[in-house]
Amino acid sequence: MKGLMSGKHPIIKTKQYLDQGIVLRDGVKIMTMHYGNYESNYESHSGIRKVVELNLSQFQHKNPDVQILVIKDLTPSPFFTFFLENGERFYIDVEGKNQVEILSQIQKVIGKPKELIEKESIAAEANPANFGPEFNRKCICEVQGQLPCSFVDDVWPILERKELKKNINLNPKKYVFGMEDEDT
Repeated sequence: MKGLMSGKHPIIKTKQYLDQGIVLRDGVKIMTMHYGNYESNYESHSGIRKVVELNLSQFQHKNPDVQILVIKDLTPSPFFTFFLENGERFYIDVEGKNQVEILSQIQKVIGKPKELIEKESIAAEANPANFGPEFNRKCICEVQGQLPCSFVDDVWPILERKELKKNINLNPKKYVFGMEDEDT
């Protein structure tokens, strides 16, 4: 059918779904997910496989400064490794856990609390110095006392600008009276 999203799980491509992900703390720089498709331990890896399949895009969207690696078929037990800014690392063992248990454990251990996320968003929005597409002012020219944008007001004609350049002394040591000395 035309117009419908394609893929195995089309919901994971929507902006609303991506915005619901876990925000990791600022100190996290690298996150690795280790799991396998072993026939002997297939059930113990099913939770992390679901996380990789459904929530990896959320992690990438909500944490653009974190490098995320998926390492498959290298270890017999599934786990997460988090590398911090100060060089430390820690592991979260997820063997035998389902997707919801894994996500709640990550949120509890290394995720930012909801209150902190709300405070940061309020602090960013309330600052009147911010301008851009997501803020109240689109451009700095909208602030009182700033020069207007050139596309809003007309630029002076070329002849007037040339006259201004003649009368402005850009190097006062060389041109004392505003024009070149003929003696030197």
